[in-house]
Amino acid sequence: MQIPHPTAQLLIETVVNLLDQKSVDYITSEEVLQLSGISRGSMYHHFHDFEDLVDTALVKRFSRYIAETNAGFIALSLTVRNVKDLRAALKRMTHTVHVPERAQYRFERIRIFGRASEHPNLRAKLAIEQDSLTDTMELHVAQWQERGFLVKDFTARSIAVAIQAIVIGRVVDEIADKHVDREDWLALMDRIIDTFFVED
Repeated sequence: MQIPHPTAQLLIETVVNLLDQKSVDYITSEEVLQLSGISRGSMYHHFHDFEDLVDTALVKRFSRYIAETNAGFIALSLTVRNVKDLRAALKRMTHTVHVPERAQYRFERIRIFGRASEHPNLRAKLAIEQDSLTDTMELHVAQWQERGFLVKDFTARSIAVAIQAIVIGRVVDEIADKHVDREDWLALMDRIIDTFFVED
């Protein structure tokens, strides 16, 4: 994502901050312009319309999750020395992202994906960020396959997407009234992760 003009950046940050307080459906152009101190003409100089500004802000929020996940995978690649280390590290990472306190981030990603299904411009912008994440994960998975840590029964990209699906899939239980036992869920996730590994 290229660095926007300072005026555009201020508008984006204003929307990003408002998204911490309310749903995208309740953010108005008037509110954004008032809080940012930017004129309507300037907004339209930098964005096609208000929806374009909101979509850009959503992509910025989404890209924060991408950066966090990429940093985690880079750290893993730099620190693991063998299959046992990688298996333990991936399981720790999975357990960490499945804590209840991170549910809001999973829900936000789902909301952004839902909006993208109805907004082609957002979908196009989001695809760039999503591809960046999957490409980075795929690269690391391929390296672990070459080192003999992970099976080659599946493509590196399939494993990268499956790991992401495991994280987002937790929302299915989080939205329900009757929840899966957390320890049972984590044990299942561990078992799924085990299928990616060669035998020790």
